[in-house]
Amino acid sequence: MAGLERPLSVWACAALCWGLWVISPAPLQAQFQAQFPTTQPLTPEEILRQRLPHEPQVLSELEEVQALLKSGDHEGALDILQPLLEQEEDFFDLPMGQSPGSLLNRVELMLRELPPEAVEIYRRRYESLAAQRLAQARKSGDMAELLAISRIYPLTLAAAEAMELAGESAFDQGETALAARLWERLLPHTPAGPERTTRLILIARAWTLAGQPLQASEYVRELSPLAVTSPIEFEGKLLTPPETGDAAWLNKVFGPVVPLVPHRVDHWRMGGGHPRRWGDGPLVSPLQRGNWAYPLIDTYDVYDPGYDEKFLAILKSLESKYLRSERGQVARTTPLVIGSPLVDGETVLVQGIGSVKALDARTGKIRWSGVVEDDTFLYWSRRNYEEPGSNAPQDRLVEMYLSQRAWLNQTGSSLASDGYNVYAISGTGMTGASSPQNMFMRNRGQPGRTELTPTSDNRLLAYDLQSGLLKWESGGPSVATPLDEDGQSTSESRRLGGAFFLGAPLAVDGQVYSLAEHQGQIRLFALSPETGEVVWSLPLLNPAVPIAHDLSRRMFGLSPSYAEGLLICPTADGVVVAVDPLRRRVEWFQQYQARSLTTDPRVARMIQIRINGARMGNEAQLDNMVQERRWFDANPVLTSGRILIPTPDNNMLYCLEMDTGKTLWECPRGEGLYIAACTDKLCLIAGDKSLQ
Repeated sequence: MAGLERPLSVWACAALCWGLWVISPAPLQAQFQAQFPTTQPLTPEEILRQRLPHEPQVLSELEEVQALLKSGDHEGALDILQPLLEQEEDFFDLPMGQSPGSLLNRVELMLRELPPEAVEIYRRRYESLAAQRLAQARKSGDMAELLAISRIYPLTLAAAEAMELAGESAFDQGETALAARLWERLLPHTPAGPERTTRLILIARAWTLAGQPLQASEYVRELSPLAVTSPIEFEGKLLTPPETGDAAWLNKVFGPVVPLVPHRVDHWRMGGGHPRRWGDGPLVSPLQRGNWAYPLIDTYDVYDPGYDEKFLAILKSLESKYLRSERGQVARTTPLVIGSPLVDGETVLVQGIGSVKALDARTGKIRWSGVVEDDTFLYWSRRNYEEPGSNAPQDRLVEMYLSQRAWLNQTGSSLASDGYNVYAISGTGMTGASSPQNMFMRNRGQPGRTELTPTSDNRLLAYDLQSGLLKWESGGPSVATPLDEDGQSTSESRRLGGAFFLGAPLAVDGQVYSLAEHQGQIRLFALSPETGEVVWSLPLLNPAVPIAHDLSRRMFGLSPSYAEGLLICPTADGVVVAVDPLRRRVEWFQQYQARSLTTDPRVARMIQIRINGARMGNEAQLDNMVQERRWFDANPVLTSGRILIPTPDNNMLYCLEMDTGKTLWECPRGEGLYIAACTDKLCLIAGDKSLQ
């Protein structure tokens, strides 16, 4: 109680000091030397090791396995290694003095390095079970089960046969690059002889037909000396592979080497039109399909009649303002409306400001409107009934929200379809409505959950394409799961409660792949398109700053891209990760910008406030954000053995090698806004007023 009796001037001085600290331009370390001691800066490699998700308990178990193997206790080693493969949860392996990699790959490698007597023990244990599953997979033609056998029981003969069959299935379905990758995994364990020779030929043919003669030539070079000692016969032909394995020989033996071109698609169901983000749609004249316009806010979104027109009028007024400079002259840059419509058959899909809309492609008439509305839009349109224009502070907040939804929030505007469902993101919140100081001081550094704050979660919605019925949703607040009288989860339970989906998912091969930040990690989730349940997931990165405090990354609209059996996952946080979805393991990763982890989110938020000047905290800063140029589409584009990655977090363009993730070249964004077109050798970057 003595503290409460101090003079008021003492408390006023304390409050003044706190305020001066908040607005002071001096760095935190200069203000609080005792709390921020000088430490030796970490190297980029050390920073990366901190940010890669790993499981210390599993790493200690692998050290125990090493000790057991040295003592000759193979049974004990298998007791530890096999359950790790069966749980199928991959993490990063962080061996000292070596590059990080997949933990499960290390487990499998340890199994393959076992002596013959240990391999016999393994096969006595698991060969029968693997063979039973293989017989069932053969009968059903289930490729996923074939791959599961090869993942879980790698030393069994059934696993090798399952991988062989999976490669044949992929080749027959035209997935020649995927077939080559599957057969490549068998090659290190295939001894010299006729079987290895045949496998080399199959891999070379698959890469050739995939339009990648460079990969094919690697295997032709191994075949060349074999042909000197004994003739090589394939499909009734005698082959004489050259030492160089050039494209001319490949063209003669396996058929024409067709350069990889944009994939012609009849439906535009995702960004880029194709899982490679490199599609090509047919040109259609507006005179053939009709021309029409439809507002992004309609009567289905608002409660009071006329509010839709008032919100649209605000958007038009904002657009006019952004098109003019301070002196009334035409602005140098035009604000780009984010979000692109999708076309599935005769249906046009668009993410409105409030909800998803499905429109008739010929007439523009609405077919259905999504039943779930954005929480912040719902707040302004139905729960706050003050007339626009009657409350100046409210009007500024409404303008701030509409500006973000129309010109900045690519996550909230992203859409995807698989021909059956429409996938959308809702509930991304807004930034700038709440004082940053108030945001980071509540809830242990997490913003209080309201419609007017940048929340740490949002929702992934799945609508039926034809009817517009909501089939399922995932995400939302992390709350306790209600139980029924029997103690079972009720229908009210949330899938992935607390997850923040970074963009619309990618639907490919009967699964839905989504990037989300969940429980402090950026993860890849494979979801069932029918129910939204998690089939499997993989941790990719520990973010430098949590999503609730990163006011830029939450708006980038990130989604994986797919080609040649790999999912390329952007994070917009300095790292890109390649995942093999068939093996459910990390294939490689590439750090293009080192960023240290921030352990205290409150400090992280204060640092960002002080560096960015309370970014988007007032109208002038929001105007700068809208006019500021950035990558319009940040999703990777996959070409012939190459990956083009526009990184919005540092405004660069990187070209990586598909197989290894090695950086081939990099360049600043310059005036570029998006990758407009590609060939197997060139890419075209479109800018505001330029092409390069």
